[in-house]
Parts: sequence; C-alpha cells; structure tokens
Amino acid sequence: MRRIPLLPGLLALGGAIVGGAILGSRLARKLRRQTWEARPGRSPERPWRVTDFDEVEEVIGGTRCHCGGVLESPQGASELEPEGTMRVARSRCQQCGSEHELYFDLREVRH
Repeated sequence: MRRIPLLPGLLALGGAIVGGAILGSRLARKLRRQTWEARPGRSPERPWRVTDFDEVEEVIGGTRCHCGGVLESPQGASELEPEGTMRVARSRCQQCGSEHELYFDLREVRH
C-alpha cells in the first residue's frame, strides 16, 4: 500500500483556501466600487438632483466611500459647469484616501 504524504496535501489545501480568500476579497472590493459608482451623483451622466444648496451639503455629509469611510468636506469652492447647471464637489475618503467627485444637478435650485 502506498502512502500519500500528508504535509504537501495540507499545504496545497491551505494555499487554495488563502488564494480563494484573496480572490474573493478582490472581487468584493470591485463589486463595492461598482455599486458605489452606479449611485446618483457619482458621474456627470447621473447627477444628484437638488432643489436648494443646503441639500448639496447634506448629501456630501451623508455620503460614504465605497470602503465605508467618511468623506472629508470639500476644500475650497466646488466647480460649476459653464452653464451653471451642475456642481462638482471633490472630496477625499478619511479612511482609504480615495478621491471622489460628486455631481449635483442645480437646474431646480431656486435662488
């Protein structure tokens, strides 16, 4: 009867488990990022529609990064598109350091 070495088999199994965990973690991060980017306000094509400027600050304050971290308040003035219909607020995540742009549709804002 031939014996199969136990140690190499255990090492291979452990490697497969660790490799699967790493791959799963990467896929989970990618999925979280894709889900984050699909929400309103994450691109110029899907801006967050607001009716007053206070709502812009509320949205920025309540938005979390794809990693779950809190976004810093935008430094300086946000940019307005030449037509004045969209505001772009740039912010950084306090946890992972990712930079984000949040887009707001200002067409319904009453002055």
